[in-house]
This record gives sequence, structure tokens and C-alpha cells, in this order.
Amino acid sequence: MGIPVLEGREFDSGDRMGAPLVALVNETAARAYFPGPSPVGQQIRLLFAEEDWPLVTVAGVVGDVRQRALAQPPRPELYIPPAQMPAGWAIGLLQAPQVVVQAEVPLTTLSSSIRAAVARVDPDVPVSGLQTMARAVSDTAGRERFLSVVLTVFALLAVVIAAVGVYGVMTFSVQQRTREIAVRLAVGARPAQVLASVCREAMSLAGLGGALGLILAALGAPGIGGLLYEVEPRDAAVYGTSLVLLCIVAGGAALLPARRAAATDPVASLTAE
Repeated sequence: MGIPVLEGREFDSGDRMGAPLVALVNETAARAYFPGPSPVGQQIRLLFAEEDWPLVTVAGVVGDVRQRALAQPPRPELYIPPAQMPAGWAIGLLQAPQVVVQAEVPLTTLSSSIRAAVARVDPDVPVSGLQTMARAVSDTAGRERFLSVVLTVFALLAVVIAAVGVYGVMTFSVQQRTREIAVRLAVGARPAQVLASVCREAMSLAGLGGALGLILAALGAPGIGGLLYEVEPRDAAVYGTSLVLLCIVAGGAALLPARRAAATDPVASLTAE
């Protein structure tokens, strides 16, 4: 499964019935129940074991695993060698035992071999729920993936609306300033200067809107914390990227009105009225 052994050892062939009982604990359990320097070598009594059952020695500490969903934090966990687990424990702990098979062939090719192998051990044991690990992980993130798609669609719509709004505002502003721009061109202003002036106005509006947006996003960030995985609600990189994207969109939307302003004919504009 690729779970790393952080301290001690993993299970081996010597961990069988009749040998000293051992177990592995994950990082979360080690922090919660073993405040000392290391849980390796310490002995514990299992709550579901009989009173005369021997103590179990912690043989190692392994990495945490998100067993049920990527968004749920790891829980304290204890691993016991299957060879040391009495039949009564298996019935009580695992209503539907799960087996992981590592292979390099597709599941469709492997499924018949798995069913045949299980049938050789016990023909009465049914095999169901065959799936790849990638599919199992994907299924746990289905809700989050759907929400991310919905939020992405709304974000793209917001970008489009922002671009249309900036374009409309800048077009109206250029139309209102037609005579002013014409006078500036008539007294010697270069078209490039007019273009830069209109773009600066658009970027100042975008900067103001972006600053207000960042403040609102920071205030509302705790509300979406449960929808995020390995991303902080107030991630500086995400906020910075969003602000840069907004400025690029605003600059692109203002470029066409700015070019129209730079191409204004001073004589025609001043004699139009």
C-alpha cells in the first residue's frame, strides 16, 4: 500500500499465532496515546481482547492514512498481523474483509484470477466490489470534485462578466472624453500616451476592485474551508494569482476602447458639434 514505516519495523513471517503479539500504530495514535519519546517497545492492552489475553507490544510506527475520504483528517489506528488475529476478532472487526492485490494488468484481466484464487481457498466465499485503488480514491472525492466543477464554472462566468463590465465602462468613459482626447491629440499628445492613459484608468479600476475582492474573500474564507483539500482558505498564492488574472482580463477588456481613443481624429471630433 506504500504506507511508510517511520519507526521500528513492519510485520514479518515471525508474527504468527504463538509468537509474542505485536502491533503497529499510525502517527496520529502515537501522538495521542504515547506522549513519551517513542511508542516502539511499549505494551498495550486491546479493549476488545479477553482479560487473560497477553499484552501487545508496539513494533513500529507507520504513516497516517485517510481511510474514508481525502477531506477527513487521519484517525488513530492500530494494525494487527492477520496471523495473530483470532477468528472471533475477524468476525467482529471486519464484516466484509478486504484484500489488496498488486498487479500490472488491467482489472478486467485480473478479476477472474482473483475469483479463482479465492475459490481455491473457500468456494463459499463470494467476491464482490472489485475496483482499482485509483477508482476507490476517486469515489471518495466525488462530492468535492462536483463542487469544484460548479465553483469553476461560476468563477469563469464571473471573469466573463468582469471583462464585459470593464469593457462597457471603458467604452463609455472614452465616449465621454472624446473632446478631451481630441484636444490632447491636437496639442501634441502622441497616440501611445492616450492609449497608456486609458489603460491606466482601467487598471486602477481593476486594482480597486481586486483589493475589495481580496478583503471580501479573506472574510468569507472560513466558510469554504471544508471544501478544500491541502489548500488553505487564505492561501497567498491563490489570492495573488487571482489578482493577476483579474488585472490581465481588465487590461485586455480595456485595450479595444483604448485603441479607439488613440485613433481619434482630432479635427473630426472637435468639429462634430
